[in-house]
Amino acid sequence: MVILPIFPVEVVIGTQLHAALTLRTLNGNYYSSCDAFSTSVRWKVSSESRSFKFMNTTDLLATDIFRHVDNSKPQYGHPCAWTSLFAFGVGRAVLHASLSIESVPYFQSLDQISTLKAVSSIAAYYPLIAYQAGNGDQFGGYWVDLSKIDATFQDLDGKGLDELYLVPGSMMDVLLLGGPERWDQKVEFIETIDVLGEQNLSVVQLHETSSGRRLYKVVCQTFGKFKLLFSRGNLVGDDHPKPAIANLELAVICGFPSSIVMIVNEPASKLDVIEAATNADRNPARLRVSPISVSNGCTIRISAVSIHATGRAFANSSSLCLRWELSGCGELAFWNDTNSVKQFDGAKWERFLVLKNASGLCIVRVAVIGFSEEVNSHRYEEASSLLEVAALTDAMPLQLVASLRVLPEFALIAFYPEAEVNLSITGGTCFLDAYINDTQVAGIVQPPESTECSHFTVGARGLGMALVIVRDSGLSPPASASALVPSLD
Repeated sequence: MVILPIFPVEVVIGTQLHAALTLRTLNGNYYSSCDAFSTSVRWKVSSESRSFKFMNTTDLLATDIFRHVDNSKPQYGHPCAWTSLFAFGVGRAVLHASLSIESVPYFQSLDQISTLKAVSSIAAYYPLIAYQAGNGDQFGGYWVDLSKIDATFQDLDGKGLDELYLVPGSMMDVLLLGGPERWDQKVEFIETIDVLGEQNLSVVQLHETSSGRRLYKVVCQTFGKFKLLFSRGNLVGDDHPKPAIANLELAVICGFPSSIVMIVNEPASKLDVIEAATNADRNPARLRVSPISVSNGCTIRISAVSIHATGRAFANSSSLCLRWELSGCGELAFWNDTNSVKQFDGAKWERFLVLKNASGLCIVRVAVIGFSEEVNSHRYEEASSLLEVAALTDAMPLQLVASLRVLPEFALIAFYPEAEVNLSITGGTCFLDAYINDTQVAGIVQPPESTECSHFTVGARGLGMALVIVRDSGLSPPASASALVPSLD
């Protein structure tokens, strides 16, 4: 009894794996028909990962299998039995089929054979995905969690990269995850990459990570839209009758941004932050209509990100040069670098602004002023004309305010009915919320209001220690301040 080599023995997770078997004589001839024994065949799958489970073999399933075996009938005849498994986990398994001779009267004359058996190795694999393995956070792109480079497929939620936007002259690393693993040394394993379209996109394989994953560097050399076709899998070989190749298409757009946006006082240029900044209201001069309020006396991060006409953020824009400007900031803020502005501007898409201990309005503006030498000379004229038309710039008014504080920071309440204490709020904005960690001890009698946000009242409710917390959602990022309020006899 043999399992027919007519179905793949590897499938992607979440799909079905079919198997069919037939009987063969001692001289190697296949039975032309033996489906009368189908109910006597017992199927079993063994796997440490428990990656497969059997599906109900209905008439519909049998019809689906027979549709695939029609071409093999001249060689193998009609299958004796068949089954289908669902791949719900990743890993290798062994499929067992057995036919008890005692259950088939026609075979009881066979000497010294009680059971016919057949086995086949099977496997399930994750779909092939691409993951961005470089951070564009400091280069006019978006933030990527690089800690996930060595993460499992489940940690990535199966979310891969489908499009990659790069400014010509810039580059990005791409990591391949998933796809079939090498079957064995007797089966040829392939891992290839092809560039579809003009050959002005450079793709270099860097190295293999410790977990066996392939890392590639994609380099945009000129304007255009390209497709990268990644293929990974096993060809035909012993115990591997059908090729199992996973393919992935990655679109690479080498283009020019239609706008740039400024990210202010955020630890990283995450995609949701970029989207919010892109949708903010601006006047015709690209100045944000609403200022961002920030606490003074600290250093804040300011970065710029390129946005494509489709609304997607670029992964890397480092081949473009910038000019940074401060307006009305002489007594309020200064850049923390010691280099001259002329030397510094073109090299950085991320800067840090030192805020003095003063309050007032300061405007930060950034503009694209040209290209670095990395842009091909024969494309420079085309790129420069695009730059003149686009006038890429963004400006942000910063409202510097004093740091948020609650005074006094320690306020004792002698517990008795209607005992209260008034607390003052200094600094921050008037977008305030106040709450108490233990409402059995104290409660907010009069909360801070937008019209009168400089103070609020706390009343005693019981004995104990309460922490009063005021959160200012008008600051970027939101800030909190607190005061300790004990209620004692």
